[in-house]
Amino acid sequence: MPATVKLDIQHPPQWMEHVLRALEGMSHGSVEIVVHQGQVVQINRLEKWRFSS
Repeated sequence: MPATVKLDIQHPPQWMEHVLRALEGMSHGSVEIVVHQGQVVQINRLEKWRFSS
């Protein structure tokens, strides 16, 4: 059975602020959230740069 995460939108957890910051200014790429024992332990940002020929 999947775990349910409830977020208080008025007071988001610190990791949520980091996710939002990782998304800022990104036009192509991904943000990966790593969870260990139900806790966010790492956030990875992979940004892709595309060039026209």
